[in-house]
Amino acid sequence: MTQQAQLITPQGERIPLPSYVYTRVIEMLSTSKSSRRMTREELQTMIKETRGKYAGKKSMTQVLLQMRAAERAREREKDAKIAKRFFAKPTRKTRVRA
Repeated sequence: MTQQAQLITPQGERIPLPSYVYTRVIEMLSTSKSSRRMTREELQTMIKETRGKYAGKKSMTQVLLQMRAAERAREREKDAKIAKRFFAKPTRKTRVRA
């Protein structure tokens, strides 16, 4: 009698797994290989090959700087509203007597 692999959900439901899925999951879990690192020469070659690849196109650094500047402006605006609300000089309210 062969047993079939099962996936048990947090609710206790049992889902039968085909053997090829079970085998693949075991392979993924037991793989202890680290990703291959590039040698210094390979890295330098890749840098040389891709240098200037995006020349004349939109600079990602420039876009990032613009996004951060906009974010800082929003934060300053928020801070100013909070400061105005909490630290503004109190105004005298006049009482109306009935």
